[in-house]
Amino acid sequence: MKKLISLYSLTCALVFGLRPGFAQEARVQVVHNAANAPSVDIFLGNTKILPNVSFRTASPFINAPAGVPIQIRLKPASSSNDTSGSAYFREYTLAPNSGYYLIANGNLPGGSFASNPDGIDTGFDITVIPDAKETSTDPVNTELRIFHGVTDAPTVDIKAQGVGTLVDNAPFRGFSPYLPVPAASYTVQISPASGSPNLLAYAAPLSGLAGKTVLVLASGYFNPAQNQNGPAFGIWAFTTTGDAIQLPTATSRVQIVHNCANAPAVDVFVNGVKAVPGLDFRKATPFVTLNAGVPLTVALKGASASSDTSNPAFRKTYELMGAESYSLVATGLLTSQGYAANPNGIATAFDITVMPGAREISSTSAGSNNAEVRVLHAATDAPFVDVRVQSGPTLVNNAGFRDFTPYLSAPNADLTLEVTDSAQSVVVGAFLAPLSAFGDSALLVMASGFLAPAENQNGPALGLLAVTASGNAVLLPAVSSAKNIKNSQDLKLFPNPSKGFFAIKLPKNTQVKEVRLVSLLGKSENVNFTSDENQVTVQTNLSSGVYRVELVGMDNSVLRSSLMLQ
Repeated sequence: MKKLISLYSLTCALVFGLRPGFAQEARVQVVHNAANAPSVDIFLGNTKILPNVSFRTASPFINAPAGVPIQIRLKPASSSNDTSGSAYFREYTLAPNSGYYLIANGNLPGGSFASNPDGIDTGFDITVIPDAKETSTDPVNTELRIFHGVTDAPTVDIKAQGVGTLVDNAPFRGFSPYLPVPAASYTVQISPASGSPNLLAYAAPLSGLAGKTVLVLASGYFNPAQNQNGPAFGIWAFTTTGDAIQLPTATSRVQIVHNCANAPAVDVFVNGVKAVPGLDFRKATPFVTLNAGVPLTVALKGASASSDTSNPAFRKTYELMGAESYSLVATGLLTSQGYAANPNGIATAFDITVMPGAREISSTSAGSNNAEVRVLHAATDAPFVDVRVQSGPTLVNNAGFRDFTPYLSAPNADLTLEVTDSAQSVVVGAFLAPLSAFGDSALLVMASGFLAPAENQNGPALGLLAVTASGNAVLLPAVSSAKNIKNSQDLKLFPNPSKGFFAIKLPKNTQVKEVRLVSLLGKSENVNFTSDENQVTVQTNLSSGVYRVELVGMDNSVLRSSLMLQ
């Protein structure tokens, strides 16, 4: 493409810049947006100025004679310079010192193509858009000019998600004035002229285009099957140098967690399609990619082999922000009958708690191996609570049901988390958080189950559920007395994570008689090991997961650390 642009520039310099008699000039950019047209040669008079211009390509802005009639001819691309039998011929007079877009659009004769829904003629033509600019008025902005070039699409609105309507009621061949926006990334949405629902959404990465202008085209066919299976609809942006940028579909990253303590396993449907089958309580999906900027209807039904979405237990429509990540957590109660009310009067009916700003890795991963933890209060019968590190800082202050925190950076070490009342006078529970196995990770930790099972149909007891970005969901082990947990900061495991073979560097003067691996469910396994003065070497074939490593010394002292087995 760069070679082609260089050829264009050289050719145009020779044709327009060196020909005598054309003291007045205009600036022109030529764009091929005719979906059923082949590559073409473009002639000015009898001179080929732009060879082999293909669909969805553009020239840079070039000089053209102004103040006099000029003849534009198009022919299918070839090595010939013969202008006879042109597929298109038109005479134009351009104003001096002005800029123009010349956009080839519409359908060439022949074949069966869908008519325009608004009755607009879709025959091939070149649309001339005057007042084209090559730089924005404000150097911090990008200025967009939008052209509707899809023959079978109706009049539409074009919006920037979270900003507002950019173009209102744009018909085929309609174009906007320049729209100045800060040079940033946007989600561009296309809707019917009524404004809803949004039909399509695209990511527009404009952050590198400050001070520039961009021509944005709706291109292709809205329904290719009715247009001889021609190129599908898309949004394309053209810079002043002729670079073509296809705007990708706008997407978000989403993780779904089932944390409704009185709900069975469920099938999760997105827009009528079963996206997640058989998701159990205290289970999670990995992060997946979903469309953003358009309606997403999420429905939940009891898990079954059926794909019927009628009569779901829950249905709600969402619109995700483009380039955002979310945790979607099923919280609350399917039925309140026989269950304790929330002590603070907060509604506990079933819903999906939507948590934007989710992370898949720690934001500090480039500079440290800290973990990052986000905490959600999702226990229906628990009051306002605090969460603190034993003998350390308070992580969560006065959180009520469905409240969640921002991400909190935590050291790459094993911590004991205490859940207390909001006055921190009573410890509701203490849990081991083995963060030494989660360096550079981002975790979602949530209160799960019932504080008083006997008052809630003997449902699952309160615990802290930790969810990784890969969808691994585990209950943090409860500890009977937080004061009995002692973890050695000098106990180094490598490699960690491990595939089953790992070594443990020993503190000075440590002799080991036993090595145990304890799962997060509390199951303890003795493992074979070899040791010398400096380290212990272990080989195990235990299942993947997070384990607490316990080294028992000859004096029965215990050193603890954490390990992730892959």
